[in-house]
Amino acid sequence: MDNQKQEDRRNLTFGKEQGEADFERLITYLSAGGLALSFTFIEDLVPLATAKWKWLLITGWASLGCTLLLNLWSHVISTNFHENSIKEFDELDQDSETEKVEYDTKLVSRNSIISKINLLTTLLLSIGVLLLVLFTSINVLNMSNDKESKEGATSVQIEKLGRTITKPSSVVSKGSSDSKSNNSNGKEK
Repeated sequence: MDNQKQEDRRNLTFGKEQGEADFERLITYLSAGGLALSFTFIEDLVPLATAKWKWLLITGWASLGCTLLLNLWSHVISTNFHENSIKEFDELDQDSETEKVEYDTKLVSRNSIISKINLLTTLLLSIGVLLLVLFTSINVLNMSNDKESKEGATSVQIEKLGRTITKPSSVVSKGSSDSKSNNSNGKEK
């Protein structure tokens, strides 16, 4: 039974390690992909010269960039922690309960730091994606509303101008119904 428990523990540990590796890879792909796609296609979606709330775009890019940098640093930190843990394990006196407790405490502390970094990268990635989506949505909707307003205003102006332009009296024929309204004194000539 003890061997089965150890095997189960190894399988759980292996699954956890695989999940963490997949997580690191996914964070890197998503943040780098978000940056690359937004750099490439943002001008096609939203003309930056007329864009509103540009700080959303800049902050979103900064957040995705920080996600990438922090993820890279987490690899360096994790590697360093593993090297230190291996070295300490090799030097560990297996008969000393005090050393085992100290070693275990260091492992827990190191894993806690890595978990916090992973949580921060997830948060930064989420903020970056949210800000890019907000920036794009606000500006696409704004462009659509501006286009509708301009089209509506143009047709109203043309229509209004069409109703208010009167024929000059010199071109109005004497039998025309407009001749009375165009004459300033209201009398026919």
